[in-house]
Amino acid sequence: MLDKCNEISEILKIRFGMMLVGPAMSGKTTLLSLLKQAWNKLHELGKANPELNQCLHVESATFNPKSISIEELYGNFESVT
Repeated sequence: MLDKCNEISEILKIRFGMMLVGPAMSGKTTLLSLLKQAWNKLHELGKANPELNQCLHVESATFNPKSISIEELYGNFESVT
């Protein structure tokens, strides 16, 4: 679990977003919760490093993906612009 937290942390240093996909009960929610708690604790302790975009205060929200369109969820490509 700690290795996966480190991997996701490294991905989020270089990407704006990511998807965490896997079977039910595989620890996806636990993993994100653990990473969120760790970053918030580091932020409280003053260990934040804004240059690397890490250890900032993290807030999360849960929503039903069926309540919005595919374009709103994933974005879309405009060929004109």
